[in-house]
Amino acid sequence: SQGIKSVLQCAIWDSGRFRGYVGFDECRDYRLWTKEEIGTLTFISKILSTFLLKMRAQDRLEKSYQITKTVLDTQDMWTYVIRKNTYELLFINKKTKELAPDAQVGDRCYHAFWGGRESPCEVCPMKGIDRDHDRCTMEIYNTTFHVWTSATAAKMNWTDDSEVYLLCCTDITRYKRRENLQDPHDGEEKA
Repeated sequence: SQGIKSVLQCAIWDSGRFRGYVGFDECRDYRLWTKEEIGTLTFISKILSTFLLKMRAQDRLEKSYQITKTVLDTQDMWTYVIRKNTYELLFINKKTKELAPDAQVGDRCYHAFWGGRESPCEVCPMKGIDRDHDRCTMEIYNTTFHVWTSATAAKMNWTDDSEVYLLCCTDITRYKRRENLQDPHDGEEKA
């Protein structure tokens, strides 16, 4: 339908899998492609296919990021990522932003979540992580937000391959209140 008389096709391969091709059409005359034309067009095809594969990989990566962010934002826990040693916030999920709306990526966690504190907290699950333990969970009362949390810190690598900590904090305030109301000797609630 296009009146193509001659065609040259160069396959696009990605990790040994055929992903498509780049085609060059000649609509004026029947022709045999010269070695030089084939070499040039093959080189152009490689550049185009590299660009296309990179663009598709970037699209998949962006989609994966959006899915991961949606999963983290819909969890009923405060989730954030902190750079090791500097305590810099690298990621803050939606629930955490709702609790601490002024917290920003780049802030220090102890400053953002503990009423403007100027130094790292004495009680922090990150301090329980060492060579033998890649995660630590502890119960912490936050005096700024007046909530008890079960806070878990876990080591992970960030996009720049630096070591960071993922913190996931679950609100356990209602359980701690119940615990404080019960007499451990008879199990009945106090008046």
